[in-house]
Amino acid sequence: SEVEYVTPEDSVAKLWRKMVKTKYAGFPVVRSERDRRVVGIVTQHDLLKKGYTRIELESESGPRTPKVREAMTSPALTVGESEDIYTVAELMARNNIGRVPVVDTKGNLLGIVDRSDVCRAYLKLKQVGK
Repeated sequence: SEVEYVTPEDSVAKLWRKMVKTKYAGFPVVRSERDRRVVGIVTQHDLLKKGYTRIELESESGPRTPKVREAMTSPALTVGESEDIYTVAELMARNNIGRVPVVDTKGNLLGIVDRSDVCRAYLKLKQVGK
């Protein structure tokens, strides 16, 4: 399935709507719709830390609507597609992050791994080891 992402120029209001619709708490930020190189990551925590609450942003008609670039963490920690699950889990635990974008050798977004993906993979490996 298509990997969900946002761009630095997307409005924070659009991002909140996407979070509600998808039930995802964070998204990789790619350079643009055409250039899928990962330039950052943005989470609900980032938005709340900046004071971008959803209610205030329901309308995008204000004089100045905040952009994703103002709230995102950049650069994002990323992993390559051949990275093993233990390395990914360690990276996430060490940096206290809940998701990490998966990129190709050029930094283009391929997917995203979150804590539940790591747990499922670990349990699957544990089953195989029995």
